Amino acid sequence: MVLQLFYEWPVYSKFWFFMSILLLVGLALAAYLYALRRNRQERLWLKFVGRSLQQGMTYAELEALKPLYSEMYTIGLGNVILNPVGFRPHLLRYLSEHQRDQKEVRRDVHIFRKLAFTKHTDELLEGKELDLMEPVSMETLHGEVACFCQIEKVRPDTLDLRIKGKLQPEFTPGVLVQLYFYRPASGGYLLRAKIENIFEKTITLHTSYQFVHAEERHFMADISMKAALCINMVPLIRLKSLPSREKTEPVQHEPVQWKHLDPHLGQFPAETVRISDRGIVLYVDETKSPRIDKNFLNQAYHINVDFIDGEPLEAIGHLLGMGRRGYYLFRFGELLPEARARVNKAVRENNPQKERLA
Repeated sequence: MVLQLFYEWPVYSKFWFFMSILLLVGLALAAYLYALRRNRQERLWLKFVGRSLQQGMTYAELEALKPLYSEMYTIGLGNVILNPVGFRPHLLRYLSEHQRDQKEVRRDVHIFRKLAFTKHTDELLEGKELDLMEPVSMETLHGEVACFCQIEKVRPDTLDLRIKGKLQPEFTPGVLVQLYFYRPASGGYLLRAKIENIFEKTITLHTSYQFVHAEERHFMADISMKAALCINMVPLIRLKSLPSREKTEPVQHEPVQWKHLDPHLGQFPAETVRISDRGIVLYVDETKSPRIDKNFLNQAYHINVDFIDGEPLEAIGHLLGMGRRGYYLFRFGELLPEARARVNKAVRENNPQKERLA
């Protein structure tokens, strides 16, 4: 028995031709809308980054907020991140739920203080300078256990804190603790206190309000050095993951030299005015170089400084306007430990002052 196989070429049909074209158009439109959505998500994030850097946020602190932004954008609340009042409760919830060791709780105190408060005292010297609902890290004296709290009430010799998240068993009545506060202009402050009472989510502490500076206090020095700026075409703080910061060996960068700095390409000569381990105030002489276009601000830059110790200093960060013609703030993003030590040494040896980069 012979089997005969027949193949019948499909008959041309205007209907199926139209459906094929419609399918291709639909796929193209879906791809376009997906790319548009991703681009919008990225644009909102980078706009938030620009504002946050103006408020003193660091790259590491911004990196910690990426999961929160992704979560909010997914449920249609991406725009809220640009509204300080609307963003505040989402930020508080997120920081309350994501706490681990003392280092991370202190980081969260920094974040909430910078983003949720518009006014800050330069220093913290008296109890009356505490703000209601300001963030606090309540810590055991050995510093291993910490809890994120907010100030609920301030009295002459007692302080009520609102506990956010889970209270660790180490915190019981009669226990001595240290409280960590933060001011962007002068750094962290520690305050000894004794737990008197815990009722539901409120903890009452007895204290004498003897504030002392924590170790991360920042200083600056007025030092004039030549510098060169070159825009970094791949911003470090995009939504994609940054390289792990847990590497034991720092990444080595080859020295960058420019024979000619082209302002049209985001390359500018500058001179340092003052420097700290968090940033550099720069002056660009606009009589010799074109004014930096606003489109080049709030962008990631690579800076090369003819440093005072004779060796070039290189770093990556963001260039921000200061509201004064010719003056700009370069806020460090990634400063290697060796470079940070050189900056701090130079500051100590050149009439150090309380940091004031604004």
